[in-house]
Amino acid sequence: MARFCIFGNELVKGDDVAVKMIDGLREKFPQHEFIHASVEELPLQNKVLNIIDAVKGINKVEVFTEKDLHALKDAPNISMHDFDLALNLKIMINAGIIERVRIIGVPFNRSAQECIDDVCRIISVFSWED
Repeated sequence: MARFCIFGNELVKGDDVAVKMIDGLREKFPQHEFIHASVEELPLQNKVLNIIDAVKGINKVEVFTEKDLHALKDAPNISMHDFDLALNLKIMINAGIIERVRIIGVPFNRSAQECIDDVCRIISVFSWED
């Protein structure tokens, strides 16, 4: 079983696309755990963190790793939920709290229906249980 942390702020239009996928992902992949998470209370299972989140500036579902964190821009903080995820992940890696990060980035402002098939394909292809 792999654990996926799903991020999204329901106060910001377009940022909740990943959150809207949770029920469909749980149905399609009952062997995995999908948690609506926030940066301030990440449910760490091991040294690998799997994330699904909306990403501005992409046009298709993409996978990012810890090697790509430098390219993620600081997010504007509208609520505590938006506390800078990229900065927090960098700190966690540098402190040895986590070793690997895998982010399934979903295009910001796209509908869950438009993206869920691509997300399911990615989950099906990769081994997420490191």
